[in-house]
Amino acid sequence: MTAGDAALSMKETDFSAVPTAYGVGLNLLPMPDALLPDPLAVPADQERVLAAAGVFPFAAAFAGPATLTLTITPCLINGWAMTGDLHHDLLPPVDMSRMVAVRWVEAGGGGTGGTGTSLSDGHWEAAGIPASFDAQSGKATLAVAGGGIYGIAAPMLARAAVRLAPAFTDLGPTQSPLVRDALTELKAMDIYRGYPDGSAGPGRNLTRLEFFTLAVRVAGGEAAAADLAGKRPAFSDAVPAWGWGYVNEALALGLTTGYPDGTFRSQQDVTGNEGLAVLVRLLGPAENALARKAPWPQGYTDVAGELGILDDFACLTTDCPVARFGGAMTRADMAVLTRSAMWTGKRHDDAGAIITGPSLASRGGWWRAPVTVQAKTSDGRRWLLDRPAPLPGGPNDVMRLDVPETLYLAPGTALPAVGAGGGGRAGAGGGGAGSTVTVLARGDSVAAIVSGGA
Repeated sequence: MTAGDAALSMKETDFSAVPTAYGVGLNLLPMPDALLPDPLAVPADQERVLAAAGVFPFAAAFAGPATLTLTITPCLINGWAMTGDLHHDLLPPVDMSRMVAVRWVEAGGGGTGGTGTSLSDGHWEAAGIPASFDAQSGKATLAVAGGGIYGIAAPMLARAAVRLAPAFTDLGPTQSPLVRDALTELKAMDIYRGYPDGSAGPGRNLTRLEFFTLAVRVAGGEAAAADLAGKRPAFSDAVPAWGWGYVNEALALGLTTGYPDGTFRSQQDVTGNEGLAVLVRLLGPAENALARKAPWPQGYTDVAGELGILDDFACLTTDCPVARFGGAMTRADMAVLTRSAMWTGKRHDDAGAIITGPSLASRGGWWRAPVTVQAKTSDGRRWLLDRPAPLPGGPNDVMRLDVPETLYLAPGTALPAVGAGGGGRAGAGGGGAGSTVTVLARGDSVAAIVSGGA
């Protein structure tokens, strides 16, 4: 690799002190702690040490000591490089507060010599020169004593490896993939949290208070509910204190008015009809108004069907699903119907015709799509995709995905394998296309892996 292979990763701001004649380079080198400060030899694992993340060759030589100042872009400091090279896409985060200056020594101990631009045969060593980094300005300064290739080495920030976790402990192969995926997504989105023992209880019913709690979270009202948690809801019957904020916010959002006798009946099982009505209301006041033109509950059932809320639910039973709505709603029913309501982009226009727009989930920055992983870091916390994944609501897309320390897996899914082709050198398993998985993600961060099937 030559010094010119990795230009554009940094931007020099002041080279006025450098007279003309030799080649000089400046690198950012993420290094394991064990390699700092000496020796600084480049190990075989190129994912751990990226030996040319920012090199600037130029025809210059030092007539005497000189000070070099460069600006390191914030994205580079945070672990992203500016080029499309596979190494740089997987550049691990580094601790710039522990930066040291390094100098390239060619094989045989002859120094850099000549133009000093070859990084193909030699090693890095501590330069023993003053170096500093100003985090506020993003400027690194080196007091260079002579010609050659100089660099900046910093230890990688320690990160825990990915911990794989089932969303819930009681989801198994006997459950419908729709139920497994829906509950996994709602857990990853922090909408349905399940029981303290880690179970989801898919066959258990929900109370009205539990369902309206979920509905408020779907609407993005968690913070508002917290602000209203100290006010007793204006119903004639008691509401448990933990649910005051959720009930007050559900009232404020127009999701409920309670019963005609002034009660809320928080501990009563929510019925399928009640749940459908709330999901329709979550999609907008126009949908609620349209549903109210027909007798209860048929208006809400009709609108829910037209908006696609019932599309997946029909797959859960061989009998007519609508016939079940008068009974209690199970948590499996809730999960499938709520997920469908969150992802549908269908709405009615003023004339009652179906139009398509952003879903509730996409408005919150969520997206769900199959991706193929080309490479990943050794801790599994960053993936490079074989092609960009589109983000909702705009022209932007992502080529790299960050992975949290805890990644939820729906039953029957697994981490993506990385291809063994020769396209890339960084990460576990090399380059080339790997396996395809369906991810639930928000922005450039993965939240869960789901089956993506019916």
